[in-house]
Amino acid sequence: LKEEAERKRLEEERIRLEEEAERKRLEEERIRLEEEAERKRLEEERIRLDEEAERKRLEEERIRLEEEAERKRLEEERIRLEEEAERKRLEEERIRLEEEAERKRLEEEAERKRLEEERIRLEEEAERKRLEEERIRLEEEAERKILEEERIRL
Repeated sequence: LKEEAERKRLEEERIRLEEEAERKRLEEERIRLEEEAERKRLEEERIRLDEEAERKRLEEERIRLEEEAERKRLEEERIRLEEEAERKRLEEERIRLEEEAERKRLEEEAERKRLEEERIRLEEEAERKRLEEERIRLEEEAERKILEEERIRL
């Protein structure tokens, strides 16, 4: 009876130890599965964060490239406008110089004409004066001849 009780106790102890070992194994399996699930969740979170960081980096790169392209376009536009303004300024300067040269040429031509007209006027005046003096001389000479003939006749 004592042996039977001891066997029974040992059997119960064995069953209890097996159950405890099974609980421990199940607890370890639960912990392992939880840890594996946590590792998987963390890996998925890392991948999500990496993908989000990559999307953000790509978006920032896209924005940087767009801004760089816009800066380049604006710089090219500024240069084009400056060149256009310089061409316009040079064209206006060329026109101003041409107009000034034409005005000067016309003034010089007008001055040459005025001087030519003055020369002609002075020559004509000198010719009139010479002719007037010649007329007076001839009249005086004719008067002298008349007086001389009158004197001879008398």
